[in-house]
Amino acid sequence: MKFKKKGFDYSLLETTFTPPEDINFVNWEEVFGNKNPLNVEIGCGNGHFLTQQALGNPNENFIGIDLKDYRIVKSRMKENLLQLTNVRWICGDAGASIEKMFPDKSLNKIYMTFPDPWPKKRHWKHRLFQAHFIPLIAKKLADNGKFIFISDHEGYYQWCIELIEAQKELVIVSHDYDISMTESAFGKIWQAEQRTFHSFTLEKSVKL
Repeated sequence: MKFKKKGFDYSLLETTFTPPEDINFVNWEEVFGNKNPLNVEIGCGNGHFLTQQALGNPNENFIGIDLKDYRIVKSRMKENLLQLTNVRWICGDAGASIEKMFPDKSLNKIYMTFPDPWPKKRHWKHRLFQAHFIPLIAKKLADNGKFIFISDHEGYYQWCIELIEAQKELVIVSHDYDISMTESAFGKIWQAEQRTFHSFTLEKSVKL
């Protein structure tokens, strides 16, 4: 989807991925040239959190997904500045990307950091975390994989908790979060405003 802004080098999008029309799993081992654990951030924004994770964990691979192309451009700029080789980007809808581009049981971690809470009730249908999203997460996570969520919006957090409690595929194993998860652009803004953060980590309830 195009959200072009002036002053951005959109040629940086040429090496990024976009979700296909139909299911077409990417061979990520071939893309990265290794079999290192694969981690995804939903709504990577300007890429600060993901590039720092990639920098600090060179033996893991990272993929950022965002709908807005200028954010992917800014993320790629950070990637190039840090000379990272273990990070890639997808410009498109996160749900479609995860469903169509990642094989089942392929993801080590999925991060959802400060998603748009869509606070008005008439907009709740636009929230990515819905009842049908949970089985998708469960299917794509490796048996010991984790889904990690953090938000400054208590209403969205409670919405997620209610949906989680109504299903049996994933279970909450923690409400703690690593301080690095607050180091995104939005995280820093909310920290400055002294907002309270709400987090949970999910794992599969049954590991085969």
